[in-house]
Order: sequence, then structure tokens, then C-alpha cells
Amino acid sequence: MAAAINQACIQVDLVYAKLQNAEALAAHLQGQLGLKLPWEVGGEEYMHYKEEATLSKYHEALDEVECLVIMHLFELSKLRMSQTGNKSLQWRSKAIQKAIAWYSIQAAVLNPSQSPISWKDITHYTLLGEFNLLWHTKDDV
Repeated sequence: MAAAINQACIQVDLVYAKLQNAEALAAHLQGQLGLKLPWEVGGEEYMHYKEEATLSKYHEALDEVECLVIMHLFELSKLRMSQTGNKSLQWRSKAIQKAIAWYSIQAAVLNPSQSPISWKDITHYTLLGEFNLLWHTKDDV
């Protein structure tokens, strides 16, 4: 048992030495090539791209909610059941409710945060023109 532990310690020391050599080589090459320092957590570039990633997640969530609700609104209007839209929409609501929850989480993370939506908000839509979440879509739409 002691021999195995001894062997493991030797392997750890060898791997650590290789890591130190690789880091030294990387630093040397970075200096020779004139590369910038990597981003630091909390740095300007880091924060900029973190905001972009957060906004991207928000738009994905918004797109998912829009897609599901619009699909059901078209389906309801096609079946001429818009008067019973709340019951039909609620009957198939699990996917929409998950998308709403994801959207609300992503909306709260934004800076400034967007207002969350609820199932009650969605069930009031019977026509596509009433679906005002479309106003919050990307600028290029």
C-alpha cells in the first residue's frame, strides 16, 4: 500500500512539473507573439460578453414562448375555437408554462430586468395582435 501511495506521489510530481513547463512555454510564446493578457473575471471585456450572453439567453427564452403561444393561437383560429381559447390552450400548456418559467428567469437576470410574464397573461390572448410580447423581440425582426 505504501509503495502504491509513493508511486502516486511521484506521478503527481511529474505531472505538476509538466504543467509548470507548459505554462512557462505558453507565457514565453504569448510574449513572443505579442498576445494580450487573457480576460479577467470582472474585467471590461468579460462583463461586456457576459451581458451579451445573458441577453442572448433572454432572447432564446422569449423566442420559445413566442413560438409556442403563436403556434397555439394559429391552431385555435384555424379551428375557429378562439372563444374557447383559454381551455384549449391550458389543456396543452405544460410546454408553454415551462417556457414562461424559463423566460421569467432570464428576464429577471437582465440589467435592467424585464417584467416577468405569467400563465394568466398568456391565456388572455385570443388574437395574434394582442400578443404584445412581440414588441420585446430583437431589433432586427
